[in-house]
Amino acid sequence: MNEFDVWFSRVEIPNKKKLEILSYYTPDRVWQMDRAELNHKGLDDFTITRILDRKYRDNVEEYYTYLKNHRIHLMTLKDYFYPQKLMDIPDFPAYLYVKGNKKILEEDSVAIIGSRYCTSQGKGIAYNTAKQLGDKNINVVSGLANGIDTYAHTGSLSSSFGKTIAVLANGLANTDIYPQENLKLAKEIVRQGGALVSEHIVGTKAKREYFPARNRIISGLSNKILVVEAGEKSGTMITVRSGFRPRKRCVCSTTEE
Repeated sequence: MNEFDVWFSRVEIPNKKKLEILSYYTPDRVWQMDRAELNHKGLDDFTITRILDRKYRDNVEEYYTYLKNHRIHLMTLKDYFYPQKLMDIPDFPAYLYVKGNKKILEEDSVAIIGSRYCTSQGKGIAYNTAKQLGDKNINVVSGLANGIDTYAHTGSLSSSFGKTIAVLANGLANTDIYPQENLKLAKEIVRQGGALVSEHIVGTKAKREYFPARNRIISGLSNKILVVEAGEKSGTMITVRSGFRPRKRCVCSTTEE
């Protein structure tokens, strides 16, 4: 992590555009370009304006210091710990913010996902399956949402060896955590050797449109996907569709109407 990566991670342009730019230039080189040079490189006016916007360039040192002081790691594509299995998904994240144990992102993991409005049966399936996986030293990946996600994380934490990974649709500051009632759970995940993961900068609040993108990361970090109670058109099924690749196996246990 360096200050130029910190700056470029903050620039609000589509992830695909960042990947395109980073395939040709380093962030410090982009920082040095003026409007004429950026235009010559074929970038659109929207992207150029964002790259040159002072609000992303101001206070970079302070933001860098904040990340270090709060033990939030900004993971780049060149980072030794950047999970290579994420490269299998379309539009893999140019940057990942990680709080906790970044080493576990490449370990064997199973996603347990499902409805926020789950039944008692669904809660039991999520909790018990996560605990059993944890007892076999297999990490559980989920999204820290209410319902199935919460029971998957807590089941993993209650196991003998299991660690759990929460992929978030918001920043990693305590005030960003969504839902706030799971802040204590988020802290416990880190304390027990798991990780919080997000592609959003600190200070980002959860928005509805961020969740489908979050779900592709859950899929990418998981070797298998277990769905517990999910509607046919739910965000959970976005994760499942992202997971249909040769190395993945997706299992549905129960499905809501």
